[in-house]
Amino acid sequence: MRYLQQCILLYCVISTTIASGQNWDSVGCGFNASVNTLYSDSTTSTLYAGGYFKYEMCDSTIVRRIAQFDGVKWDSVGSGWVNPSGPLQSATVYNDKLYAQPIAYNAFTGLATLGEWDGTSWSEFALMNGGASNMEVLNGDLYVMGTFDSIGGIYAKYIAKWNGSEWIDLQFGDYAVDGYGIFDAAFYQGELYVGGLFEDTTHYTNIAKWDGSKWVTVADGLGNGTFIGVNALEVYQNRLYIGGEFNKANGNPGNNIISWDGNQWHELGDGVGGVLYPGVASLQVHNDYLYAGGRFETAGDINAELIARWDGNQWCSLDADFPTDKTVYVLEVHNDTLYVGGNFYWVDSINVRYVAKYIGGEDLENCGAINSISEIPQQTISTFPNPFTTQTTITFQKPLFTTHNSQLHLFTPLGQKVSIKYSVTQNESKTIFHIDRGNLSSGVYFFQIISEEEIIASGKLVVQ
Repeated sequence: MRYLQQCILLYCVISTTIASGQNWDSVGCGFNASVNTLYSDSTTSTLYAGGYFKYEMCDSTIVRRIAQFDGVKWDSVGSGWVNPSGPLQSATVYNDKLYAQPIAYNAFTGLATLGEWDGTSWSEFALMNGGASNMEVLNGDLYVMGTFDSIGGIYAKYIAKWNGSEWIDLQFGDYAVDGYGIFDAAFYQGELYVGGLFEDTTHYTNIAKWDGSKWVTVADGLGNGTFIGVNALEVYQNRLYIGGEFNKANGNPGNNIISWDGNQWHELGDGVGGVLYPGVASLQVHNDYLYAGGRFETAGDINAELIARWDGNQWCSLDADFPTDKTVYVLEVHNDTLYVGGNFYWVDSINVRYVAKYIGGEDLENCGAINSISEIPQQTISTFPNPFTTQTTITFQKPLFTTHNSQLHLFTPLGQKVSIKYSVTQNESKTIFHIDRGNLSSGVYFFQIISEEEIIASGKLVVQ
């Protein structure tokens, strides 16, 4: 997922030291300025990077605004281009061709150029009246999002799709009465969701979906009281995750990251924060975890600089030390490795020059308490006795779909899973989990009830 960096100051420091560390490593020799987008082409095993940069650091190879990595070094993609209006915002491969934007911008007409690379040369693919912040290939079509109100000769506000032969207006102009643009899109439960900075007629904000006939705001929207709104959308564990700049203090249901199950919002602990104007810029699923990158120093109740991992229950830190006041703009998985781009020059004292790869292990020790907020109204579940010494029960005031597919998991406050002895009985009105203390030590534990691979309830148990 990509991020629109309207207000981020560029920070450039030149160094020639190359190093690697335990958890992080450099990617080639890096660049002389920020990396704003990354795209992995699995067909050719090529990683593309775009941003503000003009040359690659090792030998000053000219790689203006866009470069390609072959696993050893960065190289140019054609002659690149010099775009005085800002960085390359996004790149993607569609029908075996590379698309990137903007490859040119006319300050007098306000027209930006979406370019097409055929392997030999760049050509103009479409002109946009306004900017584009992101591109995604969804369900076989190329979706372009941004601040434009026309593309390829048709009227289309903020979002349009190319179906291989023509541009199609998605009618967002009939919905958004005010705003700046769309920054990301994703399909969830068969419906197209978009996030960005916009308002409907009732001033609900920044996230909407196409219900099959029209655009509608999701719940009461997100981003109340903020400037940027929603930056990233990603589907993970049957939920839609939304990252951006919004907080509970301004009437939102979470802090900078939230999930949506199709009916209601769910918090991810305390979200992310810890700095002035925190936010999530990018979301990426890798090895069954959700990674969040942006500008923050905490995730849930743990310290986590600019990047953190969520497993559906708890936050874990990648124990990364980044320069102060920097931002991770983009996360991308390439050859089963997580790559990170932004305006940071080093990670853990390693000179990575604006792009790095995470080579640490998956078993992280710095994790927070599990998310103990119940997924079902609390009055539908009860525990007795609690605290307990030898045995207790958890009663669920409805029959589960099937006890065979129902599971009870127990965690310590640090998120470590522990074994537990239990049995399940059920009748037409309730389900009861009978728990035996076994070898559990005295203390506080958190439980989760999972049915049909979904977390349906959670709570706290105290062992005396």
